[in-house]
Amino acid sequence: MNKLNRVEMAVKKLIEHFGGQQAAAKALKVSQSTISNLKRGKQGASATLALRAEREAGGLVRAVDLCPELAELFEAADQQGIPEIREAS
Repeated sequence: MNKLNRVEMAVKKLIEHFGGQQAAAKALKVSQSTISNLKRGKQGASATLALRAEREAGGLVRAVDLCPELAELFEAADQQGIPEIREAS
């Protein structure tokens, strides 16, 4: 599955989990238009938003699926032997 499809699927799960775009936006402390833009692929999720979404949805979606750049950062940290950085989130 490509990066865009993973993002779209994760956003769809969030919208369903929270009961709509407006509810998802409120839970994630963003505007409804941000959720809409994420859903349509017009905007990517920031690392902060992706981590917040993972936490607020109880792990239903992974931050790395919403923000693929996080996967690259985590992989680079792992390769450099940096301890698990996700535990602080």
